[in-house]
Amino acid sequence: MLREFGLKVSKSSVGRYYERVSANRFAKIQREKRMALEPELSPAEAYEALLRRIAVLAWEEMDQPLEDINHKVVVELVRVLIAARREKHTATRVWVERRKAENLDGAGGIEALEKGDKEEAICELSPMLVERKAPHLPVC
Repeated sequence: MLREFGLKVSKSSVGRYYERVSANRFAKIQREKRMALEPELSPAEAYEALLRRIAVLAWEEMDQPLEDINHKVVVELVRVLIAARREKHTATRVWVERRKAENLDGAGGIEALEKGDKEEAICELSPMLVERKAPHLPVC
């Protein structure tokens, strides 16, 4: 170090530096190995995994004695979970309404509604609801 950089350092300082650099290198190699073993997740799968992890974190925080619980953290985590559930419900409602419109439009459901025949219009919507595993409508 003295010849190379003009710095006077002890052997123990060099040893501590080498240990730290070596530990960082080892941790980086371990991370890369773990990443290679984990399957590549789609964005939707990664989002689901993230929500599961958030739920686990909230449960772990709530599992502590009452005086040790960080209530602000729990509230924030639960807010994220509620927002995700609301987002999922909204997406489902949008999907159902879109399918209703497609079925009404393409299968003669609009004409049935215009004639005032609600049963016929419901029958036109039945295939859409069966695909989504929704409750069954009256059999046509």
